[in-house]
Amino acid sequence: MHYSAVIHFDLTRKISFFFQGPQSDNFLPSIHPTASALIKGKRPSVETREVRKVKIEEDPLNTAVPVYVPPKPKPLKGNASMEPRSSHLKVKRTIVVGNVSKWIPPDDREDMSTHKWMLYVRGDKENPDVSDVIDRVRFLIHQSYHPNNLVEVTKSPFQLTRRGWGEFTARIQLFFKNEKVNKPVSLLHDLKLDKTYTGLQTFGSETIAQVWLWPSE
Repeated sequence: MHYSAVIHFDLTRKISFFFQGPQSDNFLPSIHPTASALIKGKRPSVETREVRKVKIEEDPLNTAVPVYVPPKPKPLKGNASMEPRSSHLKVKRTIVVGNVSKWIPPDDREDMSTHKWMLYVRGDKENPDVSDVIDRVRFLIHQSYHPNNLVEVTKSPFQLTRRGWGEFTARIQLFFKNEKVNKPVSLLHDLKLDKTYTGLQTFGSETIAQVWLWPSE
């Protein structure tokens, strides 16, 4: 009984001392020789763990500001063109607006005009005559021709001839037959004058447009 009491007292004292906390990380409390004989000299092991600091990097995908990305347009197949509604009931026509000009020699000039030019409206090579779809053409030319800067041609050929000394942008309004359903179309054309100064009629430029029209009644 005395032997047991000594062991109990010593273990209680050592255990209470152990739970009070060691003074350092490598501190191990001493064990009474009697208790050591019972546990065969084994000491309680102290588990140590290595603490590593891990740097957490921010994900740029989570910090980026969201922006609107518009949808990609669907590519057209082959040489397909955008056709209006009811295109199977309409007629597609090509309209060409162009001009030619001729340089005037100084001895033949009547005023400050250096060129004689002509604006024209016609179709493509397959259908040059557009009188079957165009009712009239209105030419709006440079303000320097005022009050004659607005000219309307009501029959084919749809042409306008004038003299001038400079280039400008002309507005051409096309009025089609069957006006109730075929709305007028306005085109802009850059008038180009002859730069060769040969006195021969020279091609200037052309503006090409394709229109869809309801057939004439």
